[in-house]
Amino acid sequence: MRLTRRWRDHSAIRIAESAAVAALVAKLLRVCGVGCNETNRTIGAAMLLQAGHMPLLTEDGATAVSVAGAENLDVILVDVRMPDIDGLEAAGRIS
Repeated sequence: MRLTRRWRDHSAIRIAESAAVAALVAKLLRVCGVGCNETNRTIGAAMLLQAGHMPLLTEDGATAVSVAGAENLDVILVDVRMPDIDGLEAAGRIS
C-alpha cells in the first residue's frame, strides 16, 4: 500500500508534536498545588512526585500569591473554592 504525501506530512507533524510533548514532560517542573483540603494536597503531591516533578503545596490563595511572587514556578494548580481568596481571584493576582 502506497502512502499519499498528505498522510505522510500529517504523520510527520504528529511525530514532531509527540517529541515536543516528551521533551516538556521530561523536564522537572516546579509545581505549586493550592487547596484547602489536606487529603487532596497529599494525593496531588504524591502524583507529582511519582511523575518526577517537585511539588510545593499551599493551603490558601493568599499564601499561593506570596509563593508565586517569591518562587520560580513552572505551573500553579489552584482549587476554585477556597476560603479567603478563591482560586480565580488568586490566579488573577498571580498573573
